[in-house]
Amino acid sequence: MQTLYEVLGVSSGATDEEIHHAYKVKAQLLHPDHHSGAPDEVVKLAQEEMTALNQAYQTLRDPHERRQYDASLQTPSAQDSAHHSRATTRRHTVRQPGVGECRFCGSTPVADVVLKAQTGKVIFRSLYTVHAPLCRDCALATGRSMTNRTLWLGWWGAISALTTPFYVGKNLIEMHKAKRLEAPSPTPGVAGAFPQPMPIGKPLVGRSGPWFAAAAIAVVVSVAAGSSNSSQTPASSSTDTATTIDPQLVSNVCTSLKSESVSQYASNLYASNSGYTVQQYEAAINEVAGQGCPTELQGNQ
Repeated sequence: MQTLYEVLGVSSGATDEEIHHAYKVKAQLLHPDHHSGAPDEVVKLAQEEMTALNQAYQTLRDPHERRQYDASLQTPSAQDSAHHSRATTRRHTVRQPGVGECRFCGSTPVADVVLKAQTGKVIFRSLYTVHAPLCRDCALATGRSMTNRTLWLGWWGAISALTTPFYVGKNLIEMHKAKRLEAPSPTPGVAGAFPQPMPIGKPLVGRSGPWFAAAAIAVVVSVAAGSSNSSQTPASSSTDTATTIDPQLVSNVCTSLKSESVSQYASNLYASNSGYTVQQYEAAINEVAGQGCPTELQGNQ
């Protein structure tokens, strides 16, 4: 378990000024603005780290509470002695991660990555971006979480549904770039937002987002295919109606065509029996006329 001094990254003999400086450096790193759009795990971890940092600072900045805390430690404490040399090396060099150091944990080596997540909101969308130098583990943990989130929530908008495949593909490229890095190594004297690289968690295929997206796409394709088939059905239905028309009705076709046109006769049939459309009656009348009526009656419009 860390001591309050270790939470701040200073030695047990640090001055008030050194304690204040260390607190300011870490507080800036843990500020919510530094994690806008980051995955929930990052935000939650930052909040926990910030709570611990505030508690440590509130205790050590007060002389009376600091004396009580020092007295509670076994002096010389085996735990404090084990970490004393390491903390002392950071006593005057506590700083934020710089160029070539992971924005989240301060480790090296890093790759400059741009990771995105989005949430569809019918017409509008919310887009989150993490653009930072990250070590291998922090990049993979962040990328996997943001991509999984996008695969769940990125389809629910007109614009986001079109851009989700692009962002997912871009995240995969960025994660592949980070995956080629060597294992992260801590940088002495650097106080990152987190004390160590983030756990990368399950691979993307082991999370729910890709499977949900695959199921949703399958449903959309199935519905589209069914709709396409149903739209083609009426084209052939007219040719089948002749065999379903009442025989008594079609038996009078030839006689009726002597005094009225096909369209008039079809309209009369529709008025007396609206079980079919006028167009279906016309198709049936023409078919019967072509098979059994005199030539001069065929095509009588």
